[in-house]
Amino acid sequence: MSNNTPVPNAEVKINNTLLPFSEIESAQIDEEINTPAMCVIKISNIDTEKGNWKYMESKILNLGDEITISMGIDAIQPVFSGEIVAIDFEFSENLSTISIRGYDRLHRLQLEDKTRTFTEIKDSDLAQKIAGDWGLSNQVESTQTVYPYLCQNNQHDLEFLLQRAKRIRYELGVDDKKLFFRKSKENSGSVASLEYKVHFSNFSPTLSTVYRGSKVKVQGWDVKNKAVISGQSSSGQKVSQMGAKSAGDSLTKKAFKKSSTTIVGENIIDATEAKTIAGAQYNASLIETVEGEGHCMGNPVIRIGKTIELLGIGRLSGVYYVFSTTHRIDDSGYTTSFGVRRTGI
Repeated sequence: MSNNTPVPNAEVKINNTLLPFSEIESAQIDEEINTPAMCVIKISNIDTEKGNWKYMESKILNLGDEITISMGIDAIQPVFSGEIVAIDFEFSENLSTISIRGYDRLHRLQLEDKTRTFTEIKDSDLAQKIAGDWGLSNQVESTQTVYPYLCQNNQHDLEFLLQRAKRIRYELGVDDKKLFFRKSKENSGSVASLEYKVHFSNFSPTLSTVYRGSKVKVQGWDVKNKAVISGQSSSGQKVSQMGAKSAGDSLTKKAFKKSSTTIVGENIIDATEAKTIAGAQYNASLIETVEGEGHCMGNPVIRIGKTIELLGIGRLSGVYYVFSTTHRIDDSGYTTSFGVRRTGI
């Protein structure tokens, strides 16, 4: 009789040297949008055949070494690629372990604070330049506004580029050795469909009021022409309802009343940019109408920047955008935890 029991599996390589699966006590990867992904791998340091420390003098455990991790149930697929940033050693009378901590290559952008200026540049051009500065290729979605002057004031590149990205609701991250700078992907097709009590048993969502109301207005000042610059969000800019019957702004207006928010910004170039920022800030609030955390059997396709479908939870069923994940393998098996958002119900 065949054995159909799911078998957790992981593959950890350091500089393309495979660590034996039997020596991996635990492996965990934490991801969050706009944040360097982190891994922690705990391995045994005991050489049972020779009776000494196996990895103390090893040439494969060094700061900066490349580390790649694949996980899955039976079959595996990549879930992390980055670099070792710390190595923790633990010794006791009958035990010795090593914990390897790594970040994906987005962490490089935090290594140096800089003060510099840029002229006649778009945010997408800025992302491409910063990627090249750190030896990364890029996948950048073009932006429209050309800024006559931008200043990076005693900031590391990650802080500065995130500041630019959040104004227009772009996402920033690294996939292996490629930096991406892109619009949020709530409208992409679902990579997994999970049913309550079949694929997941724990989910804790919150339905919230959209406090930015039904409209966001952005105002700036044109110093040269001594005139107000303004723009506001519109229905045409609204992010997809992700299949929801009622978006968060409609639910809020029904429960309370129609409202608006005004944001006064510095260095607004023109009305087009003001409208872009207004739409971005409005949608940043709207996507948090429903936000929750879930837990399921390990599934390596559930990654940040993807959408998944959650079923069997009544009016909260539907498509959700994944903004954080934790993939973990240990002696209890392989599990995936996820943080998700949705525009309505």
